[in-house]
Amino acid sequence: VDRAGRDGIAFRVELRNGTDGHNVPTGFDAERLVWLHVTVTDAAGTVVLESGDLDPNGDVRDSHSVYVHDGALPADDQLFSLQSRFLVRMVRGGEREQVLAIPYSPSPLVFLRPSTSSTILTGRPAGARKHRRTIPPRRSKWASYSVGPEVLAGTAGPYYATIRIKAGMVPVNLVHEIADVGFDYGMTEREVAEAVVAGHVVVRERSVNLSAGGKEEPPPAPLVVAASAADAEGGGADAGHDTVDAGSGLSEEPVPLQLDAVPDRPKPLLEIGPRFLGTGRIGRGFTLPGGAVWRPSFVLFGGVRSGVSTVDDGTARGSEWANRIDLFGNLALTGSERFVFGLRPADRTDAAGVRRFSGYTAAGPGAAGFSQQWNLDWDTVTHLFFEGDVGELFPDLDPDDRRGLVCCLINGFI
Repeated sequence: VDRAGRDGIAFRVELRNGTDGHNVPTGFDAERLVWLHVTVTDAAGTVVLESGDLDPNGDVRDSHSVYVHDGALPADDQLFSLQSRFLVRMVRGGEREQVLAIPYSPSPLVFLRPSTSSTILTGRPAGARKHRRTIPPRRSKWASYSVGPEVLAGTAGPYYATIRIKAGMVPVNLVHEIADVGFDYGMTEREVAEAVVAGHVVVRERSVNLSAGGKEEPPPAPLVVAASAADAEGGGADAGHDTVDAGSGLSEEPVPLQLDAVPDRPKPLLEIGPRFLGTGRIGRGFTLPGGAVWRPSFVLFGGVRSGVSTVDDGTARGSEWANRIDLFGNLALTGSERFVFGLRPADRTDAAGVRRFSGYTAAGPGAAGFSQQWNLDWDTVTHLFFEGDVGELFPDLDPDDRRGLVCCLINGFI
């Protein structure tokens, strides 16, 4: 506690991870909620600060709250949340936060293909990354809170803080993000959100007397919401939330699953073995002498780019139709071990270091013709690498996972 009197309140809360091997939160931490719900009251139980409360949809009041986004509620400026955030790459550069229900792709089609870069090296897809905000094992983070003297006018100490560590499975804004495709069992968006909020858990709760230096002591009076205090500190009173714009609320109309609205995945050029991200039974595969179980699959895919350009510098005019083909092969041995190769067979670099593309060139009168740059030499190869996990390649070397063989093995170039 830094101070707690009529001239203002300022205090900090330390949140420590007591585990040896997992961050908090762990797993898919961009959709795992762990946050602090902090309420500060005076001697009469009047709330002078609340942070970590929920909007009417069930979200904390951060930038992903629909109410905050619509301007119907102020953002919780003192919110302490350990939820990581997805950052997506924009078409013209830069990044921004985005609620991601599936791996991000700029394509409007259901065009899911294996990554053409090493995911072991980057740990993420090429179009997005994650801003991790978790607490590593045996480490801690501090949350800071303050209440200005103008908010404390008309109140009397001592002042108390009730601090709750809360956890949730997923944020409600994710339910809102996927609502367009509907839900099973005739459930509405509102019903799903209420079930999610009902699953929130108070991991630990502690009440302290701020005026006594942080001595553990419960508030002597029940909570009484003061609208002026809530407004001054950016909200936090449920009573104030009842008056906000209902247009930001979740739908109460059931929407059946819109499976017909989702197009089928375009077939790759060639697919052998289990389908990439397919559904159904998982085959048994076969076991190698080192203990590894392989379920090989191969996907051949790619893309074609074609463009027309005309250049006129005032003395001469030239036009070109250029074509580029990117061809990739992904040979997956397991879920983490794979070979990847990439080819560009329709263009090449000439002796002068200029990239030449197959197509048609018209450099001027009498200087037109087709350009054929097809080749399969070493210059065609753009990607060639293997990536895998030593512990997965040779599991019998460490059957009890005690020798630290969980490390990556990458060969080749990208």
